[in-house]
Amino acid sequence: MPNPYWNIPNLDRMKELRIQIHQFIKENPEMFDNDDIRNRIPPPSSINESENYLEQDENSIALKDLMLRRLLIASRSSDNIDLSIKSFIDTFKFRKQYDIGRLSIKTTLPIEFFKINPFICDGIDLAGHRLLIVRVKYYRKLPQFDVILKSGMLHILEQFDLEMERGLFPAATMVFDLTDFDYWANYNFELLRFMVTILLKYRGVIQTVLIYEFPTILGWLLRLIESWVNVFIGKKIKLIHIVDQYNIDDFIAVDQRPYFLNGTRRPFEPEIPEEAVPFRTLLERLESEVGSIDKKNIDPLSFAHKTVTVRFPLILEQVIGELKYNYLSRERPELPSTKWFGVEGKSLEHLIKQLKLDIKNDSPFLELISYLPDTDLWNQYLKRQRSNVNGRFELITWSQVALLYAESFMYRRLREIFISSQHFQTFDPFARCKQKLFNNSIELINNLSKCLHDRSMTVEKLFHFYLMNSLWADSYDVSLSNIDNYDQLESLKSKIIVNDYIDLWKYLKNINETKINHTIRIDLILENEGYELFTDLCLIEYCHHSNILPRNRTKCYLHVKPMSLFPFDITNNDIFKMFEKLDHDSRFNIHVKKLCERFRSNLQDHVWNIVNHSYWSCPHDYSEMSQFASDLYAQMEQSDLVIFKGDRNYRKLMSDRCWSTNTPFKVALSNFQPHTAICSFRTIKTDIIVGVQNENSDQILETITSLQTDFMETGQYSVIHFWDNH
Repeated sequence: MPNPYWNIPNLDRMKELRIQIHQFIKENPEMFDNDDIRNRIPPPSSINESENYLEQDENSIALKDLMLRRLLIASRSSDNIDLSIKSFIDTFKFRKQYDIGRLSIKTTLPIEFFKINPFICDGIDLAGHRLLIVRVKYYRKLPQFDVILKSGMLHILEQFDLEMERGLFPAATMVFDLTDFDYWANYNFELLRFMVTILLKYRGVIQTVLIYEFPTILGWLLRLIESWVNVFIGKKIKLIHIVDQYNIDDFIAVDQRPYFLNGTRRPFEPEIPEEAVPFRTLLERLESEVGSIDKKNIDPLSFAHKTVTVRFPLILEQVIGELKYNYLSRERPELPSTKWFGVEGKSLEHLIKQLKLDIKNDSPFLELISYLPDTDLWNQYLKRQRSNVNGRFELITWSQVALLYAESFMYRRLREIFISSQHFQTFDPFARCKQKLFNNSIELINNLSKCLHDRSMTVEKLFHFYLMNSLWADSYDVSLSNIDNYDQLESLKSKIIVNDYIDLWKYLKNINETKINHTIRIDLILENEGYELFTDLCLIEYCHHSNILPRNRTKCYLHVKPMSLFPFDITNNDIFKMFEKLDHDSRFNIHVKKLCERFRSNLQDHVWNIVNHSYWSCPHDYSEMSQFASDLYAQMEQSDLVIFKGDRNYRKLMSDRCWSTNTPFKVALSNFQPHTAICSFRTIKTDIIVGVQNENSDQILETITSLQTDFMETGQYSVIHFWDNH
């Protein structure tokens, strides 16, 4: 089979690309392993690029320019130098990450590696390609051994690449032997992603991939891999083939494959180099050089430690229980096709248990592999979190990152598991819990709807009433959410640790009076669906109804998530689903029906506008918004008031840091400094509070000191922050 990488592209383009690459590394000397680049892409001064270039022998051309040709072809256009430069940057960052230019099989791999021989480089297939056989059963979920296996595989591929440059063979075929592979115990997204990555990084070297004895139960996963590879390659190439003992003859002759591939060839047994050391010795060296498993201890008494070690596993157990309930209820003995719900459900159950085990063992974070549009964003964020030590990236674990990132990553991993399935892509493990909570809030919704036309209270009192309902709606304690009348608010006043309500009220009155001839823009960053969402919309609707924010000159932007990450995250669909419930559920009174009509009218008339920017579901905190979502940050600056609802939004505003309680709110916002007014209110569910610095700060601090040590975890206390940054 001819290899497209032997075709010589436009020589002028190759010359231009070589010059630009070496100019780029001069300007960015710390980004790459420069010796590796010079070895694989010699600088212009060392290459004869005269008009008689084509008269050189083929081996000379291959030795000097195969990597350049690969970069041009990888860009999918030999005329697009910019894309080739991007391909170069991506390729050589990867090479530096794994120190490919300096890999030595003698010192990289332990004695045990040569004894078990997990990689066999022996034989050719029917197309004349060299074979690299990977015996996957030797992979184990031990991070240190993972690094060693990857290093070994990369060393072998690098040797293949160099031999191919010398014209010794046209290409390679990679065989993944899954015989006796315990995929429940060893199945791992990071290994899978790495295997796909090397197919892309060594394009032109690996032309065919054979997967031997692939479990049919993971057929959905194969479809994912194929679609993912095709997206990156950009061609409809049949790269991956599933083979077994019955059809492997179509690819490899019996005398060219070993016994474990149903062949007769005796596998080549490598000699053990004198420099090779035992696994334990290499492991100690690896830990001292890379620091990949050093733990930055979390205080065992801290909220973060308790959340990761206790709460996370409980949540995952609940998810497993809901998954079992779902697939068991969908199976029907009389319908054989429904058995696949149980088969796939059990496979997903094992993956969730593996996630739970990863958390328990404080395992390193793994890159994501799904085709969701935010996958690359999450993986780039993960790479930035890793420390760079001696050109290597340090693995980070669940105990080494901010709690909010760990929590977000756990839910994103859950999302990854379900979206990669065939029958459970839209499965919501928290759906029954949400429905139960919503049913419990029906009386609250009915009562709150009646108050809109209450003439016994002043405008300010009624605004305060709706604000308090919105504030306490996300409390763990339902009794705190049940505020039927204004008198109840007095009993909750002492539970508001920081209360900038008066400043917020004065500001709203001021913009109403000063922007008579201008549109008032309000941005509300929503957090939780259900009853909390209802109270948030009631607050805004009352502002229209009372002319605090007149409907005819106000634009309100409701910011929701593009996809649900945390259990109660609000998406666009959640808003309209709630409207359907309010409209058609007979348990809601006439006041609720009329209020729902107002909600719909506000959206239809574009008084309210729904925004679902991807940044709201990403791992970045809000101090990074100006850098990674400049368009969204610009929207914030156009607003007259930005309101952040809920505990998670508060933590992202605070960058999830352990600020001192007397840190000013504006200081804790770090780099999130849009020129607008910012309000954030939430019930306290995590150990972050700032802004305790007003004239009553001593009294407040005394109150805090007298509370139980876990008062910040109960949801029974709250804060209201306001800051005008115009």
